[in-house]
Amino acid sequence: DKNIPDGTFSYQLYAMDSAENISLPSNIVTIQVDAHAPHMTITAGSYYFDEYVTVTAKSADLDIAQVQFQYKKTSSSTWVNLGTALTCAPWEIQFDAKSLGLPYGKYDLRAVAKDKSGRTDTAPVKTTVEYKNLTPPASPQNLSASVNGEEVTLQWNQNSEPDLSGYNAYSLVNGVNTRLNASVITGLTYMISGLADGNYKYAVSAADQSGNESALSGSVSAHVYTPTIEVPSTYVYDPYLTLTGTADPSSTVDIFDNGNVVKSATADSEGFYYAEIILSEGDNELEARATDALGNISKPSAPAMVICNSFPPVPTGLNAAVSDHNCLLTWDQVTVDDLAGYNLYRDGQLVNGPSAASSGTASASVNCQAACFAFDPYLSSGWSSDSNASEPQPGQPC
Repeated sequence: DKNIPDGTFSYQLYAMDSAENISLPSNIVTIQVDAHAPHMTITAGSYYFDEYVTVTAKSADLDIAQVQFQYKKTSSSTWVNLGTALTCAPWEIQFDAKSLGLPYGKYDLRAVAKDKSGRTDTAPVKTTVEYKNLTPPASPQNLSASVNGEEVTLQWNQNSEPDLSGYNAYSLVNGVNTRLNASVITGLTYMISGLADGNYKYAVSAADQSGNESALSGSVSAHVYTPTIEVPSTYVYDPYLTLTGTADPSSTVDIFDNGNVVKSATADSEGFYYAEIILSEGDNELEARATDALGNISKPSAPAMVICNSFPPVPTGLNAAVSDHNCLLTWDQVTVDDLAGYNLYRDGQLVNGPSAASSGTASASVNCQAACFAFDPYLSSGWSSDSNASEPQPGQPC
């Protein structure tokens, strides 16, 4: 019989014939094996614990007389007895760090065995456990989301846990929760920037200094979008313009002209709106931006360019003085910035002929090479935005 552990053993012998008949037992022989000092292996119920952990020691030897469990701070060299020595199996005890008033941290545990012959384990093995707070914080409350263009700002109430380290923000997409922040958020707001148009869903959690994380808060939704703006024409003579577009239903739509709000409209239940504005003379860059009842603000719409070149006012104070076959006509000065001159008609026929421009500069609000066609004496011709357009013939439009 080989590899017998330490302990006391009794042997008996039985004889058996080919028919498997068994004899009565022989005399009993008892032996005592005591070949080495006792040795125990030790295990803990878990590595992390927040009150107590069950510690178990085992040995193949059967002559264990007592086991003394001990503990120490991992950073310390001094072992402390954990209760009194156990004198019978099972060799098991609770390491109740909370009852012992120990601080959070890592602890080493070991079981020192003594056998019946009085020999003691000279190299007991240890196991390490960590006493820490395992209770997660409460979930943050009253999460809200506000939209401003391509940005969403999350805001929530402060947690009351004294060991709180911060918060985590999550994007929720099709059941997948993706953490957005690289390190814990120490404040009570978090901004997500550069968002494309779409619907978004968010939640936050709280984390403590022990690494525990709460369940997610209630989720909130955010709608990031770009309203539309449509104009009937990009070149008008009448400064009174009605424009239309789309935005979130029931939102307030501000119309901007060259960066200034000139009109507000309300989108209907289907998201359509219209607005009547008065254009400025010249270039008008129009944009729309919508705000809902909760203060969420859309992105600005794509700009719509409208050029307003209104007719000059009607001349007043026309008087005539006849001398022989000559008529001297006078009138009040028309005061507009872009006045080029006057045309005089007698019985519906133009009296003054056109005069050629000796020099000048032509430009356009779009990229083209044909703006120079604007310089001609013909009322029916004009410049084209098509760079491939041929030069107009007299009296014919481009």
